[in-house]
Amino acid sequence: LALALRYIMLNQFLLFFSLHYLAYGHENVLALYESETDLTNESEFDKALETLSDVTRTPRDQTAALAAYQDDSAGDISIQEMSTEIFSASSAWSNQNIHLIFAEYYNGNHNFADDFTLAAIQGTGDFAAWDDASLRELATKGAAYLNTLQYVYGLLQFGISECPSLDAGIYWDKAWAYFAGSAEGEDGSGSGYSAYALADKRCPQFDTCVAGTSLATTNENARASWLAGRAALELGVCDSADASFQNILKQSLIPLIQGSLREAFEVDPAKGAAEADGKIEIAEMW
Repeated sequence: LALALRYIMLNQFLLFFSLHYLAYGHENVLALYESETDLTNESEFDKALETLSDVTRTPRDQTAALAAYQDDSAGDISIQEMSTEIFSASSAWSNQNIHLIFAEYYNGNHNFADDFTLAAIQGTGDFAAWDDASLRELATKGAAYLNTLQYVYGLLQFGISECPSLDAGIYWDKAWAYFAGSAEGEDGSGSGYSAYALADKRCPQFDTCVAGTSLATTNENARASWLAGRAALELGVCDSADASFQNILKQSLIPLIQGSLREAFEVDPAKGAAEADGKIEIAEMW
């Protein structure tokens, strides 16, 4: 009975949320996600991703690339800090089990994202002697899909750890800002640089777009779970928020799997290798 009442409350909140959206319009809307928080500052972190993409084109400007990577003038945090601060920001971040799973894969190295992206920017370590085009792919994808996405997961899980605090949902709003980025605009049709853009890029290749649109089904599903989870946090229904997070995790990883499959096809001598550029596909798949 108690569980049934909690879900009734959740449905009532979602109804209120929908009516509020219709009544008050599109304030604080980013990629079709209406936030109760002003996300302008956080969402503009993607300007650093854009700059990193621009300055790593041939000829690569390593100094400018490093500056973009370490720039915290937009979004309250630099791309580099998204990796290095996830454990040092506060003791509450130490329970981020998704991060721990990834760190275990990298032999217990909690700064795996920073190490990867920094090596790609500088052309050192595993990426020494790689050509500029390949280093660009490694740096931009490391920044977006390792540093940024790990930080998004961290914010979502931190919000759950703060439940039933009234401020818990703010972390989910901010997580969406970093997941989407300002370039996506209100309707999510922009050409972005973060994880949201990858799903829209891959969906035509794998027939996973919403019918009649160029919007990825995975993003639509993730947004629905984001809103449901945030509503659950507002009501203090913490286990429901965690269930929403688990679905967000699944949906956001699908485009990464799609990308890996595509690049594997393109480097397969019996498949698409004849039309591939070569080492760039290896860099994209890495």
